[in-house]
Amino acid sequence: MTLLIFSLKASLLILAVTVIRLFFIHRLPKKTFLALWLLAVGRLLLPVNIPTRFSIGSIIDALSKTLQRQAAPLDTPPLFSESFFVNLPNYAAEAKWVDNIPVVINQGGGQAAGFFSGIWEAIVAMPWYYWLWLAGLVACMLFFVLTHLRCRAMYQTALPVENNFVQEWLDNHPVRRKVRIKQSDKISAPFAYSIWWPVILLPKDTNWQDEAQLSYILAHEYVHIQRFDACWKWILAAALAVHWFNPLVWLMYILANRDLEISCDETVVQKYGESAKPGYALTLISIAERRNRLMPLCNNFSKNYVEERILSIMRLKKTTLTSVLAAMVIVAGIALVFATSRISEVLAAETATEAKNAVSENDPGAATEMRTLFVTKGATTYEITYDGVNWGLNMPALEDIDWPWYTYEEFLEFVESAQAERQAAESFPKSLITVDKESLKLEQTLADIENGIKVSKYQPLYVRKGSQTGAKGEWIVWYCFAYSFMDKAGNEVNLGPFETRDQLFENLKDYYENEVAAGNLSHTEADIAYKKLAHSIRNNDEIPLKDKLLNILANL
Repeated sequence: MTLLIFSLKASLLILAVTVIRLFFIHRLPKKTFLALWLLAVGRLLLPVNIPTRFSIGSIIDALSKTLQRQAAPLDTPPLFSESFFVNLPNYAAEAKWVDNIPVVINQGGGQAAGFFSGIWEAIVAMPWYYWLWLAGLVACMLFFVLTHLRCRAMYQTALPVENNFVQEWLDNHPVRRKVRIKQSDKISAPFAYSIWWPVILLPKDTNWQDEAQLSYILAHEYVHIQRFDACWKWILAAALAVHWFNPLVWLMYILANRDLEISCDETVVQKYGESAKPGYALTLISIAERRNRLMPLCNNFSKNYVEERILSIMRLKKTTLTSVLAAMVIVAGIALVFATSRISEVLAAETATEAKNAVSENDPGAATEMRTLFVTKGATTYEITYDGVNWGLNMPALEDIDWPWYTYEEFLEFVESAQAERQAAESFPKSLITVDKESLKLEQTLADIENGIKVSKYQPLYVRKGSQTGAKGEWIVWYCFAYSFMDKAGNEVNLGPFETRDQLFENLKDYYENEVAAGNLSHTEADIAYKKLAHSIRNNDEIPLKDKLLNILANL
């Protein structure tokens, strides 16, 4: 899955958290929002998909399928998009061919030179938007790192605080990491910095006689240190640097930093009691009048959002069991719906586990129940069974079907018509990014056909659980790939048909490895020949028929 897709999915989560924050910021414990922002950051930085039936993607899919069934009669095949066959463009370096045999252009340097040449060509072939994203990433990283280094140089000039009250307060609040309290004439508001060697830095002109205000300030920064908020800020900065192109991530960065401060305020007020609200609020106001320079990686006491913080303090109520339970339900619900992905092959894992348990217990009766599907292909219906381990496929094998293959001209005509239809479509409009991505996929498949890969025309299959004609079911498509070429000796080599390009490329790789072992090709020739065709990105639908049937068993 691409970075853009992860960013867009995380955007839904950020929007959900923002809406919840808008309505419940003064009603729920403030740690609730930190937990929600943690989910959003995890969605942005961790390339992990947890499939559930309750994810927003699964819900949309279910609604879409319901609408499709209502819109089309069961006995009438819907219009299928032939973008099932498409893939992203292949950026591998092109090689010149003579009679389908690769010719190495590079003279001298051996395999090492060819390897580095291939890397350079791949870098040069990177599209412009990769370079744009990389430039934004580097710019954001430089901003945060240089800002940190500049402030760090300023911190080093700070002097220890020699004050009896401060020293006594520090002695009464021990932590595993040694906390130092310093003062500097180069800052105007207090803040805490450093993760492993924390320092609370106070302005030199702090009113050292106002012990109540001083205790509020120290308690606030102490909470930041206890919770490792400096680490939190680095993680937020990393998410922003990677997803700098997404405006909602900027919104998340701002609101999450704001909620770090509000949560600290809540903890301090709960510690000192309801009577401390006015004094703590006055402390915020008095320090808010003094502004620091921008220090995005420090835990600042009161630089921004003072009005919201004061309002939050004055509306703060005692945490109740009801509010805690409500917060837990909201966090769990948001995680389940927005932090998970579409369900995928869940049934395969379940049935495999059941079968393993049945075998381990040596109990034939414990085997999973037999599941039956009815697959309609053309005018014929086939009965297919699955017991969790073995399939009973009572339909033609892949190699026994007379597959019609696309010619280059036929697929080119389809690509042009599909692009024209997309541009003219008024219903279900797609974003420019989606249109471009689908166009690139079509062009990649066209390039595959031009390179000799055979791409079959799809065969629509209607799959249902019940044997009766009107039983609930789903449409899927079945298609395959093959490759035919002439070897050095002039013999025709036929690979396939295969249900996926993964299978085709694996067999192609095995063929070239055998050719190298037999001395018919050098390693460099085989590598160039393989990379001319193979590419790594696949369509979501480009999976074997059995896996498609497993998904239907899971969803129906």
